[in-house]
Formats: sequence, structure tokens, C-alpha cells
Amino acid sequence: MPDPQQKQPLQDVRTGFNIFWHIVSGYATAIVPFIRKDFGTAFFGLNALVAVFVMMLFGAAVRSDDMLYYMYVWLVLVTIHRLDAFRAYRKGRIIHSRYTGDCWLAEKLSPASKRKTVQLVIEPALCLVVGAMICPYSPGVGKFVIVGAFAVMMFNGWQRAVMQGRVRKMHDAHIEQQATAQMFRGKDDDF
Repeated sequence: MPDPQQKQPLQDVRTGFNIFWHIVSGYATAIVPFIRKDFGTAFFGLNALVAVFVMMLFGAAVRSDDMLYYMYVWLVLVTIHRLDAFRAYRKGRIIHSRYTGDCWLAEKLSPASKRKTVQLVIEPALCLVVGAMICPYSPGVGKFVIVGAFAVMMFNGWQRAVMQGRVRKMHDAHIEQQATAQMFRGKDDDF
């Protein structure tokens, strides 16, 4: 009789990856309210809670009281973004509820850049530059923003990979539907 507590193969890997992803997502969520706008109404959910824990743990690890002030400013920005999202929703603006926002700062600095370039190059570069500029005044917050550059890059890359996978599945489904329709019409019986 199999042990009911026995895990399936790769279950530990999936669990570990999920935990890692929540941490990366939370870390990126601790950064993006400063550089993005127009979030979906449900973007700040579990990832925002994880962001609070990430900021607290990072602040404790580097022994930086300034991380507490950073977290207060972050909470104010998140509140403002959530209110803006609900106002837009009430006005009838239709966006995905988990939309990750638009980079207002990159639009100002490089308006002709493609979204992919903004997400994978400009936003992380902004975090590196701003973090380096903050380091002389607040080493803890500066280091947090510098490390956040990599979290933002991974978060953006993962979001892009998920969307590309969805599009690929839609293309596959379209091809399958065309083949099925041809078989249904009797035009092709070889799949």
C-alpha cells in the first residue's frame, strides 16, 4: 500500500520554484510602484504582502532603519495606485485586473522604446542607477534597489514568457481547429 504522505516526483522542485517565484514577485512589487502607473485593481495582492516581508527582512539583514521609511513611502504609493485603479475601473476603463502597470519613467526618458526593451533593459538599468545614487545617503535602501533591478528583470522576463506561451497555445489551438474543421467538412481525413 503506497504511503499517502509520499510526494510525486518533482513536487519538491515545483514547491521550491513557487516559493522562489513568490519572493521574486514580491521583491519586484517592492520596486515597481515607484516606476510604474496604471496598475490593475488586483495587482497588489499576495505579492504586496510578500513585498512587505521582503522589505522587512532585507532591512533587518542589512541593519538599515531607512528601509522602514522606504516601506512607509511604498505603502503610500501602493495606496495611491490602488485608488487610481479603482477610479479608472469606476469610470469604465477596461484593463486586466492583474495588470502590472506601465513604466511612466521610461516613457519620459525613451518614448520610442519598445515595451520589451523597457521591461528587460531600461527598468532594471534605472534601478541600478538610482540604487547607486542612493547608496551614499542610505546604503541599505541603495542596495535594496540595486538587487531589485534583478528582481524586476526576472519578474518582467517571466511575465513575457508566460504571455508568449499563451500566444503559442492560441496558435496551436487555431491550427488544430482548422484541421478539425477540414475533417468535419470532409475535405481532409488525414490529420
